Amino acid sequence: MRMTEYGINVSNDLLTQLEEEQVVLFLGAGISKLAPSNLPDFIKLTKGICKEAGVLFQINCR
Repeated sequence: MRMTEYGINVSNDLLTQLEEEQVVLFLGAGISKLAPSNLPDFIKLTKGICKEAGVLFQINCR
């Protein structure tokens, strides 16, 4: 996925995974981390979800 002069270019693989409900997107600019909301950032949120689900948290960089 990359930005182009026409907007965001999304890979076909990601679109297929979205259509098949095989992926969850977390989107945001981080502004919600500040008061008064104090919401968790991506890593903290993902770690919490993994802990609740009993799944090992790991980051895979390709």
